[in-house]
Amino acid sequence: MGKQDGKIILTVLCLLLTAGAYAAGDTGADILRMDSGARPIAMGGAYTALGDDVESAGYNPAGLATITLTEMQANYNSNLSNAADVNVVNVSWAQPLVTAFIEGNIGLSGMLRFIPGVSNPDAVDEAVPYYDFYARASYAVRLDRLNWFQWDYNKYISAGLSLGMVLEQIGSFSYSTVTADLGAIMDLFGSGFKAGAVIQNIGPDIGSAPLPSAFRFGLAHSAKIDKDNTLNSAIDYIQDFRDYPRFAAGVEDNIMNIFAIRLGYNQCVDTRSPSYASAGAGMAVSQLGFTAIINYAYRVTMWNGFTAVDHNHLVSIQIKI
Repeated sequence: MGKQDGKIILTVLCLLLTAGAYAAGDTGADILRMDSGARPIAMGGAYTALGDDVESAGYNPAGLATITLTEMQANYNSNLSNAADVNVVNVSWAQPLVTAFIEGNIGLSGMLRFIPGVSNPDAVDEAVPYYDFYARASYAVRLDRLNWFQWDYNKYISAGLSLGMVLEQIGSFSYSTVTADLGAIMDLFGSGFKAGAVIQNIGPDIGSAPLPSAFRFGLAHSAKIDKDNTLNSAIDYIQDFRDYPRFAAGVEDNIMNIFAIRLGYNQCVDTRSPSYASAGAGMAVSQLGFTAIINYAYRVTMWNGFTAVDHNHLVSIQIKI
């Protein structure tokens, strides 16, 4: 096997190494398919309508509109899917924005996925580094804060926009593109139900491959079980424009705004594509004017019609000031 064959195999390998990612179809920039954040992952990725914190940007930027404090989140994951030494770093930040011209919330987020050295034991090629990276800037607002037009239901509707860029590199080969997300969330008149929709990953091709553009629609419900317990539940429908649809569902029991227990499931209609079940927990501690939240997620990814299983752990730290 020659050097050229080795490089082709390495390229294909890198593009397929995703954790809980969806079937790639004929698209590139697979990092855009990855779920992010321990809380959303523990709920199966059902976050289109439920998202109400800094982690919302990866699912529906309109979720950032509910933020009232400065929020920061970071997590690191290594040995992703037990397939190779795949490392993922994810960070995000958001805060309210008030100016003389416009109000709302803004956010920045990014994800870096990398393999320090990819090698092929059947070729003489030296190991080469691989990485892909995205960064996005987001803006979200509840419509009644804009005063662009008067409508009785503006206070129930939030809208959000994200603009970002994607970079990919393996050895000396690199590609880049830009992308946009546009979403909305409607609080269904104080009933405890919310509906959300978003179009994701709209932009030009990366290299010769189109982006994994998708449409997401979700429903969420929040109910008080008693004075100390709030039960949040959510379901999502995710339609990849070039692949099979997926369904996600999650539930969260929030106890006294201190502890949280979560369960989730994410299933593709095509059973050849990976699906995952997840569980997790969270704990919040408030001291000296800020709140620190530690979220944990355990994910079991099923591959090849449930004939192969990977286990993955994720911990994220979130700060609210």
